[in-house]
Amino acid sequence: MSCGPSGIVVLDYDPDRDPNESGLEWLKSAGADRTLTVKTGGGGYHFHFRAPVGVFVRNSVGLLAAGVDVRSAGG
Repeated sequence: MSCGPSGIVVLDYDPDRDPNESGLEWLKSAGADRTLTVKTGGGGYHFHFRAPVGVFVRNSVGLLAAGVDVRSAGG
């Protein structure tokens, strides 16, 4: 799926980069456990959200929380 053109933002959680599971707890507190979720081959999760209308969301690595990357425009 091409996230940006599809209007989708995916929060990509990698447990190998989050030894204390603080990133996973942050995702749950932000409502990620109430959206479409896919378990990845590496044991992590992809949490899918509709991108806000008129807001450009870029890819980022580790800026939101431990083990959490943003996949959107360009990803």
